[in-house]
Amino acid sequence: TKQQAVLNTNNGSSIKSLSFSRDNKRIAIGYFNGTVDIYDVEDFANIKKIHSIRLYNHTVRCLDFSPRNNILACGYDCGVISILDVENCKELSCVKGHDDWINCISFSFDGKKLATCSDDYTVRLWDVCWQKGFKIKPLFVLKGHGNFVRTVSFSHDNKYVASGAWDGRAFVWDVLTGKKFKSFNGHNSLVCSVDFSLDNKIFVSGSYDMKVRFWDFESGKLLGVLPSDNWVSAFFIDSNKFLTFSFGKLDMGLFQLYTDKEANFLSELRNIHSKVLDSEKLFLLYFLYRFNFICKNSPLPPKLSFLKKYYKELPEDIKEIVSKCFNVKSLN
Repeated sequence: TKQQAVLNTNNGSSIKSLSFSRDNKRIAIGYFNGTVDIYDVEDFANIKKIHSIRLYNHTVRCLDFSPRNNILACGYDCGVISILDVENCKELSCVKGHDDWINCISFSFDGKKLATCSDDYTVRLWDVCWQKGFKIKPLFVLKGHGNFVRTVSFSHDNKYVASGAWDGRAFVWDVLTGKKFKSFNGHNSLVCSVDFSLDNKIFVSGSYDMKVRFWDFESGKLLGVLPSDNWVSAFFIDSNKFLTFSFGKLDMGLFQLYTDKEANFLSELRNIHSKVLDSEKLFLLYFLYRFNFICKNSPLPPKLSFLKKYYKELPEDIKEIVSKCFNVKSLN
């Protein structure tokens, strides 16, 4: 059963950022006027504001809860990083993190590191100290992007942090050394979202060029491209390896990443028709196959109408293979 709730903040200022706690019991909202509100959302029928604080007269551009759910990190457009105790909404620590707007802030999954990125073209790694209060200490300043850095995200094993920037590039950095580990180039506009699959085998990047690109993390090879009719604003990969992403028009998409079965299916098609299908079309075929599994027999939404057109253009023998894997009635 789906639940929906409308939260009227009545703050008097526009919302700039928000973050769910890892246990989904709290939501933090940041505003242009510098206010941070924290709500209890465990019961959708009884959402309560539990804290409201305004420490700086600067826009709260990004927020992230710690894995323990007891700490909230806030990034401001003045370059300040503020650390709040969620239970009493008191500031535990404050540092001047960057020389320009902080665009994204993220805790590692073990809570031992914090990453921030900024319009000052840098990514910064911070060491998180939980003993004798809470403090963050500068660890590395990661340089290499040639423009504003929009987003950061840790791998699930905490060994790497990824960044995406206005220069169209996505970098992966070694958390232990602060050195650039890999570079993923292919977008021709701002990279605004990056993430890793749970097993670190797949790296995903989304861009204003209206494409989601899937990469083999180890080799750096492009696995495929999922096009859209609007820019990709954000996405995440959850514990079930589902990829959820949103577009510029606030439309949502949901797809499942590779499993061994689907990988073998694609490999078989590639061997049979390597000269007919290029990598992008082959990847679209993969989503045709997976979409039916996720959405059962529901009709394709307008967002995926391009899949219908592509299916009709497939060679008949490939159509026959595809029809054995899922119901193709909605595509005819």
